[in-house]
Amino acid sequence: MTRPGSSEGKESPNGISMDDYNHPSPIQNSIHEPLLHDSSGHPHHASRAESFARFHTLSSPTTPAKYLLNKPAKSRWFILVLVFLIISLICGIIVAILRSYQLQRSPTGLYLAEDRVLEASKFPERLRTSKTICSYCDCKANRTSPPLLQDSSYTTPTGTRASMLAHVWLSIRDIYCQHAWLGEGPALDLLLQTELGADIPLLIQWSLELLKPGRPTAYLYTKTSWAGRTKHLRYAYFKRHIQTIRTHLELMKTRAWPEGPGHQRWGQERQLIWIVIEDGEKLANDVAQELAASGLPYIYFTYGPTHHFGNAQQNAAYALIHRLADPTQDGIFGHGPIISIDDDSNFLPELLVIIWDVQRIGVWPMGNLGPNGWEGPVYDPSNHTLLRWEAGAVQDRKFPVDNGAFAFASELLGSTIMGPRYWPTDISGGENEFISLIVDKKEDIEPLCYNCHLAWHNEPLPPACTDLQICP
Repeated sequence: MTRPGSSEGKESPNGISMDDYNHPSPIQNSIHEPLLHDSSGHPHHASRAESFARFHTLSSPTTPAKYLLNKPAKSRWFILVLVFLIISLICGIIVAILRSYQLQRSPTGLYLAEDRVLEASKFPERLRTSKTICSYCDCKANRTSPPLLQDSSYTTPTGTRASMLAHVWLSIRDIYCQHAWLGEGPALDLLLQTELGADIPLLIQWSLELLKPGRPTAYLYTKTSWAGRTKHLRYAYFKRHIQTIRTHLELMKTRAWPEGPGHQRWGQERQLIWIVIEDGEKLANDVAQELAASGLPYIYFTYGPTHHFGNAQQNAAYALIHRLADPTQDGIFGHGPIISIDDDSNFLPELLVIIWDVQRIGVWPMGNLGPNGWEGPVYDPSNHTLLRWEAGAVQDRKFPVDNGAFAFASELLGSTIMGPRYWPTDISGGENEFISLIVDKKEDIEPLCYNCHLAWHNEPLPPACTDLQICP
């Protein structure tokens, strides 16, 4: 019989009587029996609270408050922080919108201040640069490709070397003014950085001590860029070219020039200069250091950035050669052959000998191209009759000639090949269009050698250099 006020016989809200906690069923015993023994193996009688905890999870609606206090509070803090961040973000967006609206509505806004604008249609004076390209170039003579203005405050120095350097500097600035295949903005930047008093060596460097004025000169040029195929090994590719050119110069100190028809007009006193054009805003330190230590005559200047097939840089090379070689342009050197040397190509010293035989334009086979590894003319060895012309990837070209597989006479610049756009196209390639300015058919191109193997297109460096970084 149950006493009044006693808890025995009463059911809990979840339908389980308190007797069930005091006297668990056999199933309950079998489940929890291992938990109800102490370490000695004797049964241990659990208290009501312990029994309650064994049969109820913390998520139960009847869980006592003391068990809820043990729940971690990390999730609550995480929610509070998340809410705070969302509110801060919304407030920031609202503040930004209000500030933008105030600037647009304000009569003294940053870009439309009345004291900075002459008329409503005028560009804000605050955003104008103090100089334009017409500050340096004669836009009245030619607005599209203006020549360099004569600076009345500058007097051309006297003396062979001083006047030579002044001519190179003024010629490059004149090329910047005409800015063929280059935007007016980059051209203005180049002019600003190469005026008197600026840090000119960042954009133009040279070594001309070994050159003689008026002497027949071979013009080698290389267009290069940090974004090109050579990447971080560009200095090693230039080292390879430097070694080849040095070898040629050393050999010709003890050898006589050939006496062929093309060579006779040049005589035995000849020289060469290497013109390197950087497609960028500044000269590259690795290239500048290699050239400065080479002991070779060179001019290294920047023309860009364009990063567009190297056409602008090739045109700049022709423009400078024209100013250096043509007497009508106050040229300081003599005429001679012009040849392109890609920074990732390779050639033998003998190539710098055969190019002097050119009358107008001449070719030689180029390795690493064509269906059989060579692109260019193939001649009968016995009588030098043209048999066929091996073409590379593009078969339908009228003149399947690589840029590094031909040389032409500098006398053609300014006559057959007119500036300021000496290079006629701004698309990939362009050799076909350029050669078409000089000859009408392949048979008119002069063979400077017969089936010779002297030059290679995209010739890799030795594995020790590319893999182990052990470069010469």
